[in-house]
Amino acid sequence: MSESLEELNESLSTSIPIMGGMGLQVVSADARTVTVRIPIGPNRNDKGTLFAGASYSGMVLAGWTLAMEKAWASGFQRPWVAVVDARVHYAKPIREEVFAKAEFAEEPTLVPGARNWAKVKVTVDERLAFEGTYAVGERKEAKAYIFDLDGTMIDNIGYHIQAWHEFSRKYGNELTDEVIVGWSGAPNKVYMEHMLGRTVGDEELTRLENEKEALYRELYAPHLRLAEGVRELLDAAHRKGIVCAIASGAPPQNIDFVLDGLGIRGEFAAIVDSSQYARGKPAPDCFLETARRIGVSPADCVVFEDAVAGTRAARDAGMRVVAITSTSPREVLEAARANKVIASFRELEGVSL
Repeated sequence: MSESLEELNESLSTSIPIMGGMGLQVVSADARTVTVRIPIGPNRNDKGTLFAGASYSGMVLAGWTLAMEKAWASGFQRPWVAVVDARVHYAKPIREEVFAKAEFAEEPTLVPGARNWAKVKVTVDERLAFEGTYAVGERKEAKAYIFDLDGTMIDNIGYHIQAWHEFSRKYGNELTDEVIVGWSGAPNKVYMEHMLGRTVGDEELTRLENEKEALYRELYAPHLRLAEGVRELLDAAHRKGIVCAIASGAPPQNIDFVLDGLGIRGEFAAIVDSSQYARGKPAPDCFLETARRIGVSPADCVVFEDAVAGTRAARDAGMRVVAITSTSPREVLEAARANKVIASFRELEGVSL
């Protein structure tokens, strides 16, 4: 801890005069809980009017939030930021000194500098409870970067879309952009069975998949290159000793096409393709298998994804996710619980993950 409780409260009183004047005080702070003393009644405002119930709730929430920020930013745990949304439930009016206690409803998974989300419950003497979603942040360096391939490391989704259009048109049921993009990251079997309107066996699936993917590689080959900023991100990771790996829903031939075509195979400690795990995204299997192979805890991994299915898979694997808007819009990726959403990998230059 960088400060004692006494030093913290002195700093709190000085930096937040209104709260300090109220007698706001951090009683305790640890990894999961902060308890704040808030004497909120029967105080009067500057017009001599007793605070109404709503003002009590607002004062408790504001006081706890400011104290929480200050406590964790001072080294008691980690630097957290403000409340985003909260719902207030009353049991009875409060007219005396109370203690506000905040604790995690679930352990957050965090990316520094991003809008991360955690469930937190604030209880005031068991009579007033705040239950809401909070934005939080933590400075914690990742030990491994796990990259999705299509649409993430390479900007190739347009060529996959074109290949699916030509391929499905040949089989009499042309897939729409909405279907193709909406299932991005899902196994090819999902697309094939939707296109044909029936179950597809393994032998037939292999034949159809080989045909479609060969068409894609033919279309994309003249344009093969890393997405902007990926080269720099890989170089930074290697300098820091961060393990890099690939977890993709692509078939092995497509991964070989990219890694060998770009000469980057040797930069990855593990390469996991669709043939090496049971359930495709949004199941977390591919990411858990990758973490197992590189020997890094899921909590210490940052995943780079472009698709909703992949983002959900990585979060369900207990990993942090940086999502790029090459396939899906920002609000959709945020709804899928991406920790950080970027438009380009250039935005990560100089940023610790």
